[in-house]
Amino acid sequence: MVVRRLRRLGRVLAATTATAVRRGVPVRAHASEGPMVVGLRRPTIVVPHALLDATPSEIFDAVLRHEQAHVRHRDGVLALAMALLCALAWPLVPVWIAVARVRLLMELRADAAAVRTCEAPIVRGYRRLLLDLAQQRWPAHVLAPGLDPVAALRARLAAMASRPGAPWPLQLAFVGPLAITLLVLSLIHISEPTRPY
Repeated sequence: MVVRRLRRLGRVLAATTATAVRRGVPVRAHASEGPMVVGLRRPTIVVPHALLDATPSEIFDAVLRHEQAHVRHRDGVLALAMALLCALAWPLVPVWIAVARVRLLMELRADAAAVRTCEAPIVRGYRRLLLDLAQQRWPAHVLAPGLDPVAALRARLAAMASRPGAPWPLQLAFVGPLAITLLVLSLIHISEPTRPY
């Protein structure tokens, strides 16, 4: 599954055209895929042509700030590590729940970076864009795999509406030990010998 996804992303990147470089990160346009970051060693932001052509510049800048936040925090490396963890521990439901929560926190952090300096009308436009993208792509793309995508979207929109900043370090500090505890308990349960009765 992980290898198949990496190959698909490679094909997506091969079908893009260069548009610009923003803060050292290349931005490329695709017929339908994006917005997303592709690549670990040389991250590239991929945006769909429709978004590039029809989105007001201030809102498009917020989209780019969101993707640049993923690059800055090396979220691609973390996402790959979590995908490998899910592949190795696929029968362990707690692992999937913890991974989905961390992915949502990554999106919340990137959203906070996208709208941190924006005026209220730009924030509203960015939120509307998220809704539009969600309506176009469900169920093929989910905002936080493993979670109900509607709940994930609501969490993102609510966080931007309140704009308190991104409390992700505190939440990650909670999710990390919880995920490790659940993983250890699951492994202990699986490794227990079966006793005849």
